[in-house]
Amino acid sequence: MKFIIVASLFIWMVSPVLWAQKSSQSSPKSYSIKPKIEPPILSLVEGSLRFQDSNSNQAIDAQEKCVIRFDLKNEGMGDGINVVAKIEILGTSNGIQIANQTVLPKLTLGKTTPIEIPVNSDMNTVKGTLNLKIQILEPNGFDAQPFSMSIETRAFQSPEVRITDFAISGEGKLEAMKPFTLQLMLQNTGQGMAENIHTQLTLPENVLALKGEVSQTITQLAPGESRKLEYSLIINARFLQATLPLLMTLSEKHGRYAQNWQNAFQLHQPMSAPRDLVVQAAAQQTKSIETASFKSDVDLNIPVNPVKKPNRYALVIGNEDYASRNGSLNKSVNVDFAIQDAQVYAQYLQSAFGIPAQNIKLLTNATSGEMLSGISWIENNTRAYGAEAELYFFYSGHGLPDETNRNPYLIPVDIAGDRPELGIALNNLYEALTRYPSKKITVVLDACFSGGARNQELIVRKGIRVQPKAGSIPENMVVLTSSSGNQSSAVFSEKQHGFLTYYLLKGIQTRGIIATYGPLLEWVQREVDVEAARRGIQQQPQILVNHTMGESWKEWRVE
Repeated sequence: MKFIIVASLFIWMVSPVLWAQKSSQSSPKSYSIKPKIEPPILSLVEGSLRFQDSNSNQAIDAQEKCVIRFDLKNEGMGDGINVVAKIEILGTSNGIQIANQTVLPKLTLGKTTPIEIPVNSDMNTVKGTLNLKIQILEPNGFDAQPFSMSIETRAFQSPEVRITDFAISGEGKLEAMKPFTLQLMLQNTGQGMAENIHTQLTLPENVLALKGEVSQTITQLAPGESRKLEYSLIINARFLQATLPLLMTLSEKHGRYAQNWQNAFQLHQPMSAPRDLVVQAAAQQTKSIETASFKSDVDLNIPVNPVKKPNRYALVIGNEDYASRNGSLNKSVNVDFAIQDAQVYAQYLQSAFGIPAQNIKLLTNATSGEMLSGISWIENNTRAYGAEAELYFFYSGHGLPDETNRNPYLIPVDIAGDRPELGIALNNLYEALTRYPSKKITVVLDACFSGGARNQELIVRKGIRVQPKAGSIPENMVVLTSSSGNQSSAVFSEKQHGFLTYYLLKGIQTRGIIATYGPLLEWVQREVDVEAARRGIQQQPQILVNHTMGESWKEWRVE
């Protein structure tokens, strides 16, 4: 009876709790929480991109540890997290170790963050140029503007460690119980740095060293560097041989580029008085080290014509900055590296073609008036010199056709893109260059005339690009244009030139002053076409001549 009462009381006390818990449950609800977007805006700090290598020669030598350094600034609305640097190798890569992708540290808002990307090389490194395209990729697509870097790579240069001279000196003859001096000249006669050189002098039994370390390590020997090793030795009374054999074992870091030395000296031979050794090795053919430069490879090592050509005159124009002349244009319409094209081409004309400096007029960012004045200058010099004059005209910049008659024009920097007829008509240029008799005329046009451009077109046009009218070429003139029909003329950003200018200069640099126009210009045509095709574009240079010239123009020479 008591059990029943207690149980009933327990149930009565618990049931209200159970009922209360059940009645207080809420129905499930869902919430949509949108993440707050605070993107970073990342950019490369101007002038911060640099390359550092172990020996500070601004090149990647074989077996060298290097680093690419640059600074990124974040001017956005939030930190840059999980940002990566993606490296694309476009040039020589044999023996080069560089991560394809590097996770960058947190890029704090409002801060500048230094970045380091290691670059290492091994013995398989070859001579060439390592072209790198560096992309800074942010997970949400807020990527920085990509940038590029070109670094010279150098093949492995082996050392050659050997003994190049030796001498035994002392009083009287080489005999037992008489101290004597052994001198050895150790030298690196190779082209590469010798490191961790170990020397071990092995003495026969009953020959003892009184002075000098028979075993030693030399940290390094530069190419051509030598080190004198000197030992004081003595033969005891138990030595019974007729000759004294000595061995110097040599080794270096790679275990391959050292030669052992050995010799046997006759006992009782007269010894020389102590003397300083003179290196007897052949002259070292030391490779000259070029100074590092941010310039393109064609801007250096320009061929030299020892003969000056006073009958040659040149007008060179590079029109690059159109935006600053017209407030409605932005910098994207500018013609990248047009000034570089003109300046370096002028250097080639003076050095390789032998044109005196006073016979070359170089115009950069030329207005209409300046271009007309330049054309008048070369025309007047032709008149003054006479029929033996040879003329050179070079132009890098915008070209446009008249949409009505399709006539092509060179566009000065002060002429708007919607008024090409105010520019310099090609037909008028040809007429001016041939107004007076001359021997040869060479015209190079690194510009397209369809309305295309290296970057953005100078004017937005409706419909497709216009195919410019070809026009007629005078009979003593060779014209090289950078593209055909309605194609654009691209920029070779890695080389800091237009495609046509770069390969024309490269062809002259490679072939030298004996280059003839036929093989040279046909090679330029092919190389531009192939390089453009690799990049998914079409650019086929044209060689334009009058049919009356036949094949004679192909024999024209640079010199």
